[in-house]
Amino acid sequence: MLLLPGILFAQGGLPNQPYIYVEGKAEVEKPADMVTLRFDLITRNIDRAKANQEIQTKATKVLALLDSKKIAENDVIAQDLTSEPEYQEDENSTRNRGKLIDYKVTSPFRSKFGI
Repeated sequence: MLLLPGILFAQGGLPNQPYIYVEGKAEVEKPADMVTLRFDLITRNIDRAKANQEIQTKATKVLALLDSKKIAENDVIAQDLTSEPEYQEDENSTRNRGKLIDYKVTSPFRSKFGI
């Protein structure tokens, strides 16, 4: 009995009374009103303290530049510094890292502002 209504609808194909079938597609184009700017400041130096100082100097310049472009201080996020030693690769040994080349210090920035 439960299968009977499905069979009745399947036999006729189209309904007996008038109906409306509508199909469409629409697109809306809107110019951008918000920009997200992401970048990393990177510096390298054999002396970790000097590398940290260099990245702080660069960060100060970037913040001054963003301020001069009227980007609010609340819209700029400077994340934590990361400092990683970089070693010369030693092909002869898998245990030794080789000679210390420098320290790579990175500071990620993100800014979101309206245009």
